[in-house]
Amino acid sequence: MICPFCGKSIPDNTMYCPECGQSVNNKPVQKDNTDFWNSVNKEDLKREKQYKDLVEKESNEKRVQVRKQFFTIIMVCVVVAVSVLGFLKYQSYSKKMTDNIKQQLIGQTLTAHSDHMEGLGWIKHEYWQLTFKDESNLDYAYIKTTGPREKDEVPEYKGTYNYSISRSVTGGYSVRTNGTTYKLYVNDNNIPTGISRK
Repeated sequence: MICPFCGKSIPDNTMYCPECGQSVNNKPVQKDNTDFWNSVNKEDLKREKQYKDLVEKESNEKRVQVRKQFFTIIMVCVVVAVSVLGFLKYQSYSKKMTDNIKQQLIGQTLTAHSDHMEGLGWIKHEYWQLTFKDESNLDYAYIKTTGPREKDEVPEYKGTYNYSISRSVTGGYSVRTNGTTYKLYVNDNNIPTGISRK
């Protein structure tokens, strides 16, 4: 018989190995114990691997989520920066165009006209005449006639008022004076050609 512990040859009926002193009769029990602990160790290793895989998966998901949030924040910052720069550029361009219009209006007289029916079919015509004195003041004159205005009918001077010009996003201009807003018409070269009452 061979000792399962030290590998030495020993007599068959020996209960203890004379070389290593181990109990030879406990070998099957020892083997059962070894098999049991080996299976426990395998299960532990399997569970440990599953746990590590789960932790790694969660860690990867968190990293991906953080990257997405970071990317979203960067994109929002880029959009805001582009919007602000675009708005500032538009404001600068709009101011330049408005100042150009104000320069061209100095000394010009523009008349807005409107007609409507009153009473028993009389067509009344109204004329608002704006004479631009400088970049912030204009002379305001007004006349209301029955039928179109004749050459000798001149609008009556009502006073000198401050005015302001604004430019819309679409490029249209408005003149505001004395509580009234007028639409200012310009040609393709941004030169004023006329006004109408809004």
